[in-house]
Amino acid sequence: MLTRVSNPTGAARDVLEHVGKITTTVPMGFDAHPVLVKILKARAKSLDEGANIDWPTAESLAFGSLLLEGKHVRLSGQDVERGTFSQRHSVLHHQNTEEQYTPLANLKPTQAPFTVSNSSLSEYGALGFELGYSLVNPNSLVIWEAQFGDFANTAQVIIDQFIAAGEKKWLQQSGIIMNLPHGFDGQGPEHSSARMERYLQLTNDHPHKFPTPEKLARQIQDCSMQIVYCSTPANYFHVLRRQVYRDFRKPLICLNSKSLLRHPMARSTLEEMTGNTYFQKYIPDSHPETLAAPDQIKRHVLCSGQ
Repeated sequence: MLTRVSNPTGAARDVLEHVGKITTTVPMGFDAHPVLVKILKARAKSLDEGANIDWPTAESLAFGSLLLEGKHVRLSGQDVERGTFSQRHSVLHHQNTEEQYTPLANLKPTQAPFTVSNSSLSEYGALGFELGYSLVNPNSLVIWEAQFGDFANTAQVIIDQFIAAGEKKWLQQSGIIMNLPHGFDGQGPEHSSARMERYLQLTNDHPHKFPTPEKLARQIQDCSMQIVYCSTPANYFHVLRRQVYRDFRKPLICLNSKSLLRHPMARSTLEEMTGNTYFQKYIPDSHPETLAAPDQIKRHVLCSGQ
């Protein structure tokens, strides 16, 4: 049962190539910042080669492919247009006229709407609104992103009463995603931790008992919410698309590492995002000879942080 795989969430290669071309091209006559132009050229190079695709590029491919497949994508938070760590750049700004251009909103005339909105400094209000939006628009990808992981503290009532317990209380399924920077790197002990332990304690999985095979088969459907800490851009790509293409909805707590956004080893290929590829719960060690034989392994320890 542990080897049970997810349904495929890969996209067509030509779709990803189209999204990549649009999102890395500055319109004619649009004076973008020179540093941003350099970033876009690097992304375009990785897409042309089909390798070394970084975190923000994989995210834009996930968003763009969903938009072209008719799925509305909505992203809000205090600094989501640029990205807290200057990684996303979903909105380009003309350096002379202050004109704005959003590549993901200009993929194709028939695409679904793309909404990216910098919210006010009210996590309680913003997260509550996005939760409500996800309930009435279950076929949309709705993401609320904290500027730093601990900023979710002031939205704790929404998390406790509605996200973690909403399905059990009112039989309402939400597919909202909470994007939380986490990794114990930079900005001190508060801003660097999203308090993963709080979300783990809020799930309805038993902390000390491993589920039976029957319950394990339904664990994803029966749990109150799901928590992931992706380590590759491709896995992040798949977990975003999986959130929309399931035949049920669950809140997703998605912790993201600041250092992995640009780390040279945290890269993926286009092949890992196309065809019958899917989200991997666990990624096998690439050097199995350094591990004990599978039948000799008695305990798995899952760690987070860096």
